[in-house]
Order: sequence, then C-alpha cells, then structure tokens
Amino acid sequence: MSSRKSNLPAYRVLASVSMASSIISSVTNIFYLDNVGAQLVFSGTPFGSVSFESSIDYFEDTQRQVLNVGNWVPVPVSPSPVINGVAGTIIANMNQLAEPWVRIKFTSSTGNGVLTAYITGKMV
Repeated sequence: MSSRKSNLPAYRVLASVSMASSIISSVTNIFYLDNVGAQLVFSGTPFGSVSFESSIDYFEDTQRQVLNVGNWVPVPVSPSPVINGVAGTIIANMNQLAEPWVRIKFTSSTGNGVLTAYITGKMV
C-alpha cells in the first residue's frame, strides 16, 4: 500500500524587487505540508531585517481574491535573519507549522538592493 506525499515545488514569491523600502511577499498556502523552506537572494547594499510570518485567519477564494487579510505572526527561525549591507543568500527552514498560510517580510532600514525569494515545502 503506498500513499502520495504532498509537496510544493520551489516557486518564486518575489521577483527582483527593490529593497529601498519594506516588502511583503505574496501569500503561500501550505495546507497539508509539514516543512517549509524559503530562500532569499539579494544584491546591492541593503540593510534590514527579514521575518517569516504565518496566519490562521487569512482567507482567499479559488481565484486568489482575498476574503480576509488575516493576522500575521512571525515564525521563530534561528538565527534571526538580518541583511547588513552586503549581497547574499538566506535559507530558512520552518518545520511542523500548524498554520495554513505563510509569507516573507523584509523591513528596510537603509541602503538599496534587489531581492528575489522562493518558497518550497513537503509533507514528512
């Protein structure tokens, strides 16, 4: 007897976005997924903080029209990602999330750069 495991192939949630101001990615449905990974690739000289947020009460319909914007809470990741003026890549793993929705938030403090981000996930 075999069972299929759900997975979310890596896809881009931010595409070459300016980091001169704060950014919030598109929302990703991770219902049925146990582990979620995010990769951020950035260039330039940006300074700021990154958070990965989840929500239980965000809702959208089948056409991706937002029905409720929800309340968003940071997901603890260690170490907390900070972008401090140099180009780089951040990978974060979020395991055993109960919430069905996630997004990425960059809070700019100064500098500028370009950010691209991806999300992936899988069922254990």
